[in-house]
This record gives sequence, C-alpha cells and structure tokens, in this order.
Amino acid sequence: MEINVRHAWPALVAAALLFMLSGCMSAFVKPSNMVGLAEVVGPGETKILKTGTPQGTGGGGAYQVPDGTVLVITRVILQPMNPGPGSLDLTFMQSDAALGDRIRQTWRVPRSQSTEYDFTPGALISSGSSLKVRNNGAAGAAAAVLIYGYVTAPE
Repeated sequence: MEINVRHAWPALVAAALLFMLSGCMSAFVKPSNMVGLAEVVGPGETKILKTGTPQGTGGGGAYQVPDGTVLVITRVILQPMNPGPGSLDLTFMQSDAALGDRIRQTWRVPRSQSTEYDFTPGALISSGSSLKVRNNGAAGAAAAVLIYGYVTAPE
C-alpha cells in the first residue's frame, strides 16, 4: 500500500497542531478549577492576594493553594489605580510555612496603562502556598493586581 504524502499533509498538520494546543487550552479546564485572585496594593504595602467571585467582585478571603494541588498561573494583569507618569514597581511572592516568603517575579511597568503577562503554558505554585504582592512604588502609585489560573493535581 502506497501513501500519498501530498494528500495526507493537511491532515497531519491539523493533527499535530491539535495535539500541541490541547495542553495549553483553557477549554479543557473545569470551571470549578479556575482561580481568579486580586488585590489593590498601595505604595509601601505588602498584601496577600484574595479570591474573587464569578461576578468579578471581591469578597473572598486570602487564597491558599489547596492541599494536593498546584496552582497554574496563566495570566497576570497589573492595573495602575492612578494612571500617570513613571512606573509601577511590584514584587510577586510565594509564601508558605516551610520556606517563608520568596520572590517569584518582579515587575516594573508603566504607570500610564494596564500591563498583561501571559504565562503559557503556566507558572506553577506549590500546594499550601499563599501569594503576596509588594508595591515598592512612589506615593500615588497604587496598583490592582489580578492573577488568573487553575488548580490541578501535581504530576
């Protein structure tokens, strides 16, 4: 049996793309596993990120990655509360009882506009950890920090 590669090429490319994208698509994440965290941090403050509601409002408590899972962070949005000249200087930390606070990311972004980071396929945060943000900025440089991702079993 002879296979005509020229006719099979489109199907092979489509299959390969579907396979590669299936690990990165949030369409396969259950809504109950999705996580939305937020906090407004003023200059000189360090705050623990809190959970939100599906309606996009606050009200949730301090978030801790559930036991037996990992948090996969897929997107971070940094929104200046008082847009203006200069920059926001923010530090993202992971905290747990065993290792304390550790810096995971530092961001220096324009204070004039919102900045988004895409962490595809994701940045992992271990079970039992809470997440903190420190604002090292100047007076008036408050920022809303929004983090999106999902929890899953560690592999």
